[in-house]
This record gives sequence, structure tokens and C-alpha cells, in this order.
Amino acid sequence: MSTAAESVVGRFSVEEVMHGMSREQALALLRTLPAPGPQELSGEYTGHIHDGGDLELRAKRRAFFFDESSSLGSWLGKSYTSDAQGRGEGHNIWRRARGEVCRNLRFRTEIAASGIDGRPSLMMYYGAYKSFCGDMDLVDEIRRLDDGAYLGVYTCTQAIEGFSTVRPGNARSDLDIFALTGPTGPWIGVDDPELEML
Repeated sequence: MSTAAESVVGRFSVEEVMHGMSREQALALLRTLPAPGPQELSGEYTGHIHDGGDLELRAKRRAFFFDESSSLGSWLGKSYTSDAQGRGEGHNIWRRARGEVCRNLRFRTEIAASGIDGRPSLMMYYGAYKSFCGDMDLVDEIRRLDDGAYLGVYTCTQAIEGFSTVRPGNARSDLDIFALTGPTGPWIGVDDPELEML
């Protein structure tokens, strides 16, 4: 007998969740999902950004996440390594102009209580390292959508066009949604391990 989460997952691809579901629908789905296993995410994963089919939002997301000529580059995804308890680290992967691939913006990982509903998620804490993401207390979390597919959210303390929205009176941004698929390759560490150390 399948669980409610399995029956929901079986009906949706990552593409459908990212571009066919509203923000509210995708968050409702996330609440039904289990955390990944402690060492389930290992290596590099392709990133996907939610826009719910909103073409104006899609344009803003593309300008922030997928511009190779920007200071960050075009977001390719994330990479992970962890111990048997699920504690470890990860970072983001970017492609810049002329095809250069950069690995930076580190985060600490652990399986812990979600900021959304208190259930287990794989949590990512950027504040464990020195970067602009750490400065704005960026926190990601993901849950297992299907084999090789993970649905996640992030929140931070700053409003950035195409990335985050902080409403008046709120200390943190609205939840924004992303997904990961893979792995597409093995773990490769950051380009400069000393650069983002506190």
C-alpha cells in the first residue's frame, strides 16, 4: 500500500512542479515528502528554479540565476558530501562566460527539523561559512521527491530582485522553491577551501 506522499509524487515530474504548480501547491507537496537518507545526496546535482508558469517571474529568475555574464554566473546546481549521520557540507556550482565552472558559496548540512513544519529535512546553513549568503543567513532545506529528485525551499534576511522577497514587518524572506536532480557527477570540493572559512 502506497503512502499519501508516494501517490502525490507519482503524478508529478520536476518540470511539472517547477513550472506547472503554483507556489502554494508546491509547498503543500513539500510538506508531504520525507527527508532524504543521511548519505543519500552525494556528488553534484542539477538545479531547477520554480516559477509556477509565471512568465514575468521566470524572466526575473533567469536574470538572477542563469546569466553567465553576472558576477555569480549561471547556476548549475549544488554538490554534497556527508557522514553516516547526514552531517557534512556542500556548495553551489556556476558556469561563467567562456564556459568556466566555479564551485563556491559553501553551506553546512545536517538532517534536522524543518523551518516549515518541524519534520525532518536536509538542512543547509550558509552562515557556517563566510560569504554574502552567510551574511544574509540563507537557509535551504530539501526533501525527497522521487529517485534522484529533490524538492527544496530557501529563505534569507535580504530582498534581492529575482531571488528573494522580504515583506514589510517580516524578518525573513518568503519561502522560494527549487529542485535538484542527479547525481550528475562525483563530489568535487570548492575551488578555494580557505576562501569562505569563518
